Amino acid sequence: MLHSLSTLTSLVQDISRAENAVAAMRQIVVKLTEIFSVPVCSLYLKSASENRLVLAATAGLSDDAVGRVSLGLDEGLVGKIGRTLHPLNLADAPTHDKFVYIPETHEAPYHQFMGVPLIHLRELIGVLVIQGTEQDRFSREAEAFMVTIASQLAGTLQSIQRSGDWLPQAPTAFEHNRHVGVRSAPGIGCGHLEVLHLNLSLQDVTEEHCSDIESERVRFDNAVERLQEELSLGASRLGDNLPSDVSNLFSVYLMMLQSPELYDSVTRHIRAGACAPAA
Repeated sequence: MLHSLSTLTSLVQDISRAENAVAAMRQIVVKLTEIFSVPVCSLYLKSASENRLVLAATAGLSDDAVGRVSLGLDEGLVGKIGRTLHPLNLADAPTHDKFVYIPETHEAPYHQFMGVPLIHLRELIGVLVIQGTEQDRFSREAEAFMVTIASQLAGTLQSIQRSGDWLPQAPTAFEHNRHVGVRSAPGIGCGHLEVLHLNLSLQDVTEEHCSDIESERVRFDNAVERLQEELSLGASRLGDNLPSDVSNLFSVYLMMLQSPELYDSVTRHIRAGACAPAA
């Protein structure tokens, strides 16, 4: 399978017969999934206008991500390969500290990962990646053959990369806001990220008026009730582990929240037509 020179020759011939750049790249990723018997092969090309590696073709990941997902040279495993210009062969990619999960690609089930840089005349053209579901590194034979394929394809892909024909006609890139955190455990965690804006002030509250006074009053009552529960819970959980002057703040906040002056004043503003936050 991997040792056959005819396999490489056949791949190059298939690409040369492709109708256009998109078809040629599709031929590459589909053919490589067959050669390596893997469920996923992806081709990233370096954007000529900026130092980003754009998903140009894939077999196995979401087609909707093609042309829309990209990684900087300081982002993810693909970015690491592009920056270091060295292959990467991993048994369990999600445990690597450089791994970045992009939901749009639907790559969650895949652990096995091998990526090699595409280099032509000492210039980075892109990155070629194969992925599998097993938790085992690809063999040295497979890695050597992948590097050979990349070296043979780099020249052809350079002309495609420079032409720009592979890029989407309209800017449709996914917008990602990346937040650096501290990993508490290996693997992937999926969920909703809540960004806490700790520097908000009263000036950040929009002065809006409401038409449904009763719903705004209920909204305020619910907020007061939830905050009372949160403060009480915080006091019970943290009270014994904090200095007395700090733990006493919970009681002070509760007293402020239960103040008739605060409650009556906010309610009066709501009845005058203000939304609950503004009131």
